[in-house]
Amino acid sequence: MTRAAIGIDPGKDGGVVALVIGASGIRCVWQALTRQVAPGLEPALMYRAAMDARNAIIDHYDEDAAYTITAVLERVGAMPKQGLSSTFAFGHGRGVWAGVVAGHGWAVKEPRPADWGRAILRNIPGSDQKAKAVMRASTVAGLDLMPPGCRVPQDGLSDACCLALYGLGADPP
Repeated sequence: MTRAAIGIDPGKDGGVVALVIGASGIRCVWQALTRQVAPGLEPALMYRAAMDARNAIIDHYDEDAAYTITAVLERVGAMPKQGLSSTFAFGHGRGVWAGVVAGHGWAVKEPRPADWGRAILRNIPGSDQKAKAVMRASTVAGLDLMPPGCRVPQDGLSDACCLALYGLGADPP
């Protein structure tokens, strides 16, 4: 049975990354920044993004191949000093992603940042989890942390990648 995972960093500056495991290792087959695929966190656009990620996984494998998809949706709460409207928007976005994932019937994991960080980033030097996530994600074939229009690595994509690695049970380098 072949495995695939879709990591979802549900924040406004989050991302979605689809990873597959094949003969050549782990590869990114689809990625998107939330603000590019669903500005304003519109549910229909978020659903379309999940479908695009799923279709990229299906296209990667033979049509006869058996595979499972695990969705990994980060479980986070409000940040200190975060305003009411941004907290509401974040909760809305996370709720829509949870509904989209449930609607697809995928297996779901919902780790806290500390949980996936401990599992995926344990051998990466440094103390800043965002920087460590960028370092780890940069080792995944096919992932572009600086998509068109970006001048720095996007931590929404690196976090989503690490979430997908967590879903695959991938060992750190």
